[in-house]
Amino acid sequence: MDDSKGLEVLLSTHKDHRIRLFAARSLGRACRGCSSRALVRALDDPIPSVRHAAISALGRTGDYEALEALRKPLKGRSCYTRGLAARAWLEISGLPSSKMENLELLMDLLCSGDEHVKKAILDIGESAVDFLTKKLKADSYPTRQQAAQTLALHFRDLLDRSPPGEYPFRTSAVSAQDIASLYSFRIIRKGGIVDKVENSGFDAISKTLCGRDGAVQLSLFRHSRPQLTKRANEAESEDDIVSYDLDELLSKHGAKFWRRMGRTLVASFGHGCVAIKLCRDAGDRKKLLAEARMQKFLKGFGISSHLPVPQGSLIKVDGLPPALRSAIGISELEPHGICYTAKRDYFVYLGDPRLSTEGLRKGMITCAHDLAHLVRCGLIHTSLIPLSHRRGLEGGDDVYRWSRKLAGRLEDWQESCRYPNLRLSGIADLEHINVYEKISSQELFEHAGLHLLSMSLVLGCYFRSRGSFKRDELSSLMKGSFHEYYRAFTCQETSTLDCCIAWEDLADRMAEEMGGEKHRNIDENHLGRLNGPFPLPELIRAIHLTSLFSVLELQAQNR
Repeated sequence: MDDSKGLEVLLSTHKDHRIRLFAARSLGRACRGCSSRALVRALDDPIPSVRHAAISALGRTGDYEALEALRKPLKGRSCYTRGLAARAWLEISGLPSSKMENLELLMDLLCSGDEHVKKAILDIGESAVDFLTKKLKADSYPTRQQAAQTLALHFRDLLDRSPPGEYPFRTSAVSAQDIASLYSFRIIRKGGIVDKVENSGFDAISKTLCGRDGAVQLSLFRHSRPQLTKRANEAESEDDIVSYDLDELLSKHGAKFWRRMGRTLVASFGHGCVAIKLCRDAGDRKKLLAEARMQKFLKGFGISSHLPVPQGSLIKVDGLPPALRSAIGISELEPHGICYTAKRDYFVYLGDPRLSTEGLRKGMITCAHDLAHLVRCGLIHTSLIPLSHRRGLEGGDDVYRWSRKLAGRLEDWQESCRYPNLRLSGIADLEHINVYEKISSQELFEHAGLHLLSMSLVLGCYFRSRGSFKRDELSSLMKGSFHEYYRAFTCQETSTLDCCIAWEDLADRMAEEMGGEKHRNIDENHLGRLNGPFPLPELIRAIHLTSLFSVLELQAQNR
């Protein structure tokens, strides 16, 4: 007890905040009740770290008299402080009972992050649900987050009780509008630029609605598994690889010259073209061999995308000029690749400003349908465009995470859209298709969202390259692409998206942020300021809703 008294004196009187911090932490390890008063006084300490240590210590040593003192930090402005106070309260008094008179207190205790608090609120019944629904419009976004995430748990429970095969929104107690109401945001501008974005916790809401931390496993692949890498090692042996001279290939197909497109050489003839996709290093051989086999395998899968015709397996390429080898970055002593023929529009990219809007619409609808249709078959394209938070970092690019707690700035977005695997003829670069027999709901949600984000950015890049954004055209294209993706993913003709997404407003905001005019004084090659948020929360919300609704429908079909 003498040691505790000495620590109380240090906490109350010492001028050095480091000593006061040490005293608060030490008192937290003392027996319950012996130091509550000193710790309560420390809640008014001028140093935040001391106040935080005092709150945590009260949870371990405080008695019921300390609860009254915790009410102030429980209502404080800092989310971190409120969380500490909520956890300390629960340590002292335990979980309040599920009664209406405890609802306000339980709402404050949501900051603790304890799932039992959410369940205690929902156990109160419909009056608690009505209370939470009103909190969705609170001025405080932390309050909105807590209400939205608790309601998400309620909606998930209702969905889990739906009969097998029941459409999630048509006959269940949950509507699409109910779920969409959980996703709200606020934009804070500085000098006309989006400086900060607050939202109701899109990531946590979607994860909860995907089902129990997104761990629900969905069966996808219902066909014979493609043998994409069979005999890959054999095919790499020199005995199995045929050598071709570049001029010989031109003559064989009646073409005149090669043009380079990334690491692919393309030569046109008649209504088609011949292409050689080159390996940069030996590690690419299996990938390109898998692509050639996927080109054959996908025939008969009901997709509209044009599938190139592979001309055999791996080949060795002779006659490649040193300058071209260097430009492509080929490290192999003898260049290898795959050769295929395709329609000319296979190399017409959807971001090309020379395309008519009708041509763009046709190509994007084809891509949206085929991407989603293949997802249902367990074949997921994982690289439509390269996306990064920060390019050029040591160790490689920082892969963009669109669904993180708050999506960050997107670097070099126009460069990413320059050569998309979204073509006038449909999807391309099939080496990036991964095969899944089963997949978690959360992972499927992430893939669907990345598809939708990639399509949206390519549409934005098209209008940016043309020098003008036409609201009606962009709105129609976004709506059509998202609807087609949803329909192909769910096999449902009716869509719930229009009652949840304001397409015209979304198009206006895309024009504002992607148009470039307002960013002339900063780096206009990026979407968002340095270390700032992605400036289009409207788009992130639309992607969350479309991906989530698609996954929920597929879950119902898997029951």
